[in-house]
Amino acid sequence: MDFLLVTSSPRQPAAHRRLLDLVVFNQGVDEEREYQLRSKWNRLLGETRKAIATGKIDLSHKPDLEKLVDTLLAAVGSEAIVAMSSTYAQGDMLATCIVETVDRAHELLCGGVDPATALSSFSGDRAVRIMSIHKSKGLEFDTVFMLGVEEETFWGKQADERSAFFVGISRAKLRLFLTVCEERSRPAGAGRWTVARRPHEEFLSYV
Repeated sequence: MDFLLVTSSPRQPAAHRRLLDLVVFNQGVDEEREYQLRSKWNRLLGETRKAIATGKIDLSHKPDLEKLVDTLLAAVGSEAIVAMSSTYAQGDMLATCIVETVDRAHELLCGGVDPATALSSFSGDRAVRIMSIHKSKGLEFDTVFMLGVEEETFWGKQADERSAFFVGISRAKLRLFLTVCEERSRPAGAGRWTVARRPHEEFLSYV
C-alpha cells in the first residue's frame, strides 16, 4: 500500500520513509552499497510514477495492480517482507495476505476516489492501531500509548516483564504516553484479576 501511495500521489513522507527503511536503511550495508540501493530504488519509483501518470499502468485495473506487486516483491525480496512478521512465514500466509491486499486495493481504487485518499484509508496512516506488546515488536510509531503500567499488569517473571516493557516503550519515535489507574473492573469471564491497581514504580522510573 505504501508503494502504491508514493507512486500515485505526491507528498507521502510517512509512506516513503517506511519504504526507504525497508529497502535501504535496514539492510545493514556500508555507505556505498546504501547509496547504490537508494539510487536503484529511486529509479524504480520514477519509472513507476511515469507509467501511472501516462496511463500505461491503470490502478483501477486489477492485473496492473498485481503486476505492481510483482515489481515490488522483485525489488524488495520476499525474505525482507517475511522478516517483518513471523506470521508471514507460516504456510501460504504471505501469499494469502498479498491476494487479499490486492483485492482490497482494487475495491478502493475502483470507486473513483482520489488514490491518496483511498489508499491512506487502508494503510492506517490516520488510524489508531491497537495491539499487544508482542505484536508491536519490530514496528515503530510517532506516538505510542502504553496502557496499564501497573504491578498487576506486569506480574510475571520480572526479567521477562522488564524486557517486554522496554519493547513496548521503544516503539515510540516522538511521543510516549503511559497510563495507570487505581481500579480496573473485572472483565466477564476473566480468570486471574485484581481490581485494585498500583503503579509499577520501577518501570515508570525508567521513563
